[in-house]
Amino acid sequence: LMRIEVLQDTDGNAVTGGTAGQTIKAVTQPNYSTSVRTAIITLERAGQDPVLVEVTQAAPQPMTVSAKNFSFTYLNGSQSLAITNPEGEKDGFQWTLEGTAPDWLTVSPTTGTGKKGQVTFTATQVNTAASARTSAKFTLKRRGQVDIPITVGQGGAPATTLSTSAINLDYSAHSGTFNISGPSGIQWALATTSSSWLALTPKSGYGNTKITYQVTANPSTTTARSAYITLARAGQSQSTILLSQGKAPVPEITVTPKIHYGTARQVGGYILSFTVDAPAGVQWTAKVNTRYVPLHKYITFCVGGETYTGTGHASFAVYVKGYPYSSSGYTGAIDITPVGGKTIQAGIILNP
Repeated sequence: LMRIEVLQDTDGNAVTGGTAGQTIKAVTQPNYSTSVRTAIITLERAGQDPVLVEVTQAAPQPMTVSAKNFSFTYLNGSQSLAITNPEGEKDGFQWTLEGTAPDWLTVSPTTGTGKKGQVTFTATQVNTAASARTSAKFTLKRRGQVDIPITVGQGGAPATTLSTSAINLDYSAHSGTFNISGPSGIQWALATTSSSWLALTPKSGYGNTKITYQVTANPSTTTARSAYITLARAGQSQSTILLSQGKAPVPEITVTPKIHYGTARQVGGYILSFTVDAPAGVQWTAKVNTRYVPLHKYITFCVGGETYTGTGHASFAVYVKGYPYSSSGYTGAIDITPVGGKTIQAGIILNP
């Protein structure tokens, strides 16, 4: 029920009685409830039954808001809550927004008067996680008003992904591309486990990007090699590409002539030339084969020593010096071995 503080005459004097034709007004406090309230004034006079006068006091007009739920994308930004408060210019009818803002959200202002008000919600941080943030909960309050719940959330970021998980290459040098797809505003970075023979451009960025990789030739004829390209980004697990490169083919070489024939000499000797045909850039080594006894003792390379190293198509010469007589003659050999390849032989046969 409404409480009437006092009855007054037109001059503002408190009255509890009077004469016919007198104007009386009832003084009440503001209605801060959410419903209409009433009070009864009883008029009494001798010789008649009491007259009951019902006094009605309206409820405050309720506030309205532009929205109760606000949702940000994963990016930062601002949104506004518009408040309409019909009673806002009256004493005691200011509104307040209660609640605790998380560290990624600012709220201003949180109280206000007047018939129109506005609250600005600002998401100050990018949400790099795939999942949405827990919504912040607020309550808009005012006297004579049912509480209005307000929620503010922020969605999760789309994943940053690689266009492939594996790249397979042969031994030769290569240049190629792969793609990174992801949301703008979130930085990613690439790393590789083998920077000596694998280069990436660019190695960091935002959003959708085409990546160029460059791979040097694999010189090994015995071992394939591989490297991991790792994509890292805040808010998600790392993803990788396995780049594999095959081993170089075994180089094949030939020697001309395959055999030098001659007649054994006890004095003087022979200078014998051999030509090796090997792929350009392939290194090979020629060495006197010591299993052929005793001729190997009499064979030396013309440049000195019992080994000779060449590259690609090249020739070498050996000197076979005089040696003791043998009724069976002499046999010797030169082993020629390319790097990563199979050994071939050049022979020397000296008849008695």
